Formats: sequence, C-alpha cells, structure tokens
Amino acid sequence: MKDLFGFVVLVLLVVGFVLLYFWPTFRARKVGHPAFTSIFIVNLLLGWLFVPWVLTLAWAFRHAPPVPVQATQVEGEDR
Repeated sequence: MKDLFGFVVLVLLVVGFVLLYFWPTFRARKVGHPAFTSIFIVNLLLGWLFVPWVLTLAWAFRHAPPVPVQATQVEGEDR
C-alpha cells in the first residue's frame, strides 16, 4: 500500500511538472497566438532555464486578439 501511494504521488508530481513546464505553450495554443510554433520550440528547448521560460510565458500572454473593423459609409458616397 505504501508503494502504491508513493507511485501515485510521483505520477501526480510528474504530470504537474509537465503542465507547468508547458504552460506558455498551452496558453499560446488556447488563444491562437500567431507565433505558437516559435513559443513551443523555445519552451521545449530552453524552458528548463528560468529566464527563457518566464519570457516565453510573457510572450504567450502578450498576444492581443484582432479587433474587427467595421466599414463605415461616407455620406453622399454610393457603393
């Protein structure tokens, strides 16, 4: 029973670490970031270093969704 508990704790820790490690990638994917692939590659290769991981996380959160532009018609102009 003690070995099973230890195994479950280990699996939960590994899953939690992987989710935390790839948080920038998950965030970029969720918002449809145009640089998703670049964020993933930097996160995969340099994420184990703290500073690149923080910069990648900031990069993933920096994405602003495009604002739809509504066309307006100028008075007196026919289209």
